[in-house]
Amino acid sequence: MSTKGFTLLAFSALLSFVCFTAAQSTIGSASILAPAVILSNNSGSLTLFNLTVTAGNGTTMVTGPSVVNESTQQSAQTAAEYATSYLGLNYKNYDFNYDIVNVSNVSGPSAGAAMTLLALSALQHKHFSGTFTITGTISPNGAIGPIGGVYDKSAAAHAGGMKFIMVPAVPAQSIMDELYAAVQAKFGIPLVQVANISDAYKFAFDGAPLTGNTTSYDFYTNYSVPTLTAAPLSCSNNCNMQPFVQLADSTINLTSDQLSGFSNDSNFSNLTGQFNHELSDISAISSKGYLYTAADLSFLQFLNEFFISNANDNISISNGYNILQSIKGYCSGLTAPQVTDSNYEYAIAGRLRQLWGQYSINSTLSAYNSTTETTDDVLNELYTGAQSEGWCTAADKLYSLSASAGGTASSYGPSLANLAYLRLKRAEASSPAGMYTDTAKQAYMDGEYAVSIIGSDYAYAIYNASLTTANMSVAQVLNSSDALARNSTYGAWASQFANEAEFYIQEARSTSNNGLMATYADEAHSSAVLASLISNDTAAIGQSLYSSSPSQNAASSSATQIQIAELTDVENKLYIISLMVLAVAMGIFGLFVGMLITYVHRNKMHQEQHRQLESRNRSRQGKQAKQRSANQ
Repeated sequence: MSTKGFTLLAFSALLSFVCFTAAQSTIGSASILAPAVILSNNSGSLTLFNLTVTAGNGTTMVTGPSVVNESTQQSAQTAAEYATSYLGLNYKNYDFNYDIVNVSNVSGPSAGAAMTLLALSALQHKHFSGTFTITGTISPNGAIGPIGGVYDKSAAAHAGGMKFIMVPAVPAQSIMDELYAAVQAKFGIPLVQVANISDAYKFAFDGAPLTGNTTSYDFYTNYSVPTLTAAPLSCSNNCNMQPFVQLADSTINLTSDQLSGFSNDSNFSNLTGQFNHELSDISAISSKGYLYTAADLSFLQFLNEFFISNANDNISISNGYNILQSIKGYCSGLTAPQVTDSNYEYAIAGRLRQLWGQYSINSTLSAYNSTTETTDDVLNELYTGAQSEGWCTAADKLYSLSASAGGTASSYGPSLANLAYLRLKRAEASSPAGMYTDTAKQAYMDGEYAVSIIGSDYAYAIYNASLTTANMSVAQVLNSSDALARNSTYGAWASQFANEAEFYIQEARSTSNNGLMATYADEAHSSAVLASLISNDTAAIGQSLYSSSPSQNAASSSATQIQIAELTDVENKLYIISLMVLAVAMGIFGLFVGMLITYVHRNKMHQEQHRQLESRNRSRQGKQAKQRSANQ
């Protein structure tokens, strides 16, 4: 045999041996398509993950991409370790080689759950059941954690022919749960929520049915509307409630118009059915006199509809930004009307909502980052944008109603500055920094004291209403709320908050669900506390009003207004005098302290001089004694 032929034969034998040895050491292999987000163009993709498990010594590698982020490498390590533990195997007996195909770089931990299922498949030689994909992080205990980009990943799963996608479990009725529901409806692909690998295993290998396990979201709240009695409380100072009727109708119409944007899409039929049912109940609640309650419930539904409508519109980063900028322009363009003795409640409420809208939209835009946004992020920020639009739409309506309310042009008395300061300090001392407290502070700094007072009431009530009920039973909370509400009806807004408390009291007493009863009791108490605060402060604000025209003031001011103005003047003078007395007292005290310090200092100097003199005398006397002794 020639040397060349021998060489070829030896090489073939060696190759066969290597292949045989490799085949003998391979434990198993598996593949899965895992979803990812391409941030550069805000889109999703399916990436092929291959895994080969061989006999080894506990090494995990990720190959394929030119760049593998450390979090991805760590996810692979955790996936391999947990999969062997799940099956009762020793991780140190195997090597895991994950190969990611057709991508230049991989970052993030969201493929952890997919890598774990790959390891389980390869180690068991068990094929996946059905065509699916999965996204989620993996923890050492097998928990599947939250990720971003669900919208974009679900779009890719749908386009790739997946039958369903497994996603991390989230709290019911949370914003992520709502996002899941919107995405599921948009793409028509079931989203199955899994909390851990044991949950995922049933769908990945055991063929668990999807029916009853996909995402569901309940937008409809089954209030006891048929048995609801008419609102029992009236405004105690005979205020004009007609603007409130128009405000409630306007908010319901806004919500109804938003719903029309996706109501004809068959994928959303379940959600639109819930929204229509809810709107019907809201209209009935309004007709029974619970005007603010109806407006509030309608506003909350508007937020959900706005969110889902944008999810249905294939929203992009640039489109989301433009929508938010448009909302900002709308809020900024509103102009508050002249305050009169007839419209001040509605004018204050409108200005407060404009401030909330501006604060919210500015905060949202400042956090908007076009280089790192996923569609999830855009939708979440648009949800906040919807709050701004809803508040500013309400402000617009309230300004319009205020402008047509008539009355005498008025200004607020100087006593409100002191009251606003006290209310703001109370809110700041017990409420976290945020929209309600910050806008109340802004109003105060701008000299809008009436707005600051009511804004501070909101801040305090929202964060502190539950403090007094911590050790009370539900029945006690309901009784306390009822008593508080019935004594808190000065002004249109106070009386409506009081009636909202009565609404939730009725709902709490009509349900047998203890959890729901407690929730309604908390709502009732919060509304009653806010009613009480606003009732007292609306009275103070109304009593401080005086005509903006000095010539009209004498003719239009009542004896009560004159008395209050005089009292306010006396209070201000006493306040100034007290400051002067305090300043003089502090000056005298400072002078006394200065004199005392000077006296002590001089006394110490005199004592020191006396000691030095005595020391010199003793020294001189000692020398003289020595001299006399020497002379003798």
